[in-house]
Amino acid sequence: MTTAPIAKLATTAAALPTTRFAKDACVCTVTCEARHLAYVKSTRSRRRHRHLSVDFVLFLTGWEAEDAAAARGDESPPPNDYYIVNDTTTVREFPVQAGIAVRVVVSPDGTTNPDGYDLPLDEWIAAITGPDAAMYLANAYWLDFTGADNTICAIEAQWVP
Repeated sequence: MTTAPIAKLATTAAALPTTRFAKDACVCTVTCEARHLAYVKSTRSRRRHRHLSVDFVLFLTGWEAEDAAAARGDESPPPNDYYIVNDTTTVREFPVQAGIAVRVVVSPDGTTNPDGYDLPLDEWIAAITGPDAAMYLANAYWLDFTGADNTICAIEAQWVP
């Protein structure tokens, strides 16, 4: 799979240093050993391998969140000191490493769990495609990429209050 340009993504202390913030929009590419935030849109099996279709977003905090919210006419500073920006609805598909666990922050009963817990990939796929899919897909997920084909090797939900 070729790399696709994606909109500028913000990083957090836990994220790998693969992107930067600038006042003007910039474009970067998904690279090996990168971590990005995205909304999961769908999943499918292709040649016996699981793939996710995702929409990348920016997760901003501090002054970056304040500036982005103000620029869009939203409350600034934003509540809870974070702001999610999705200026493009481009959806991209990536392979997922088999056998990984997915860190989720919503319990099967619909309550939130800020500490999160791990679900085996197959159970998470069943959850995001089942009758309660909306409660799992409402969260953005940090996706860790590795390898020349940008395989997703880790998935972790971003908890927001």
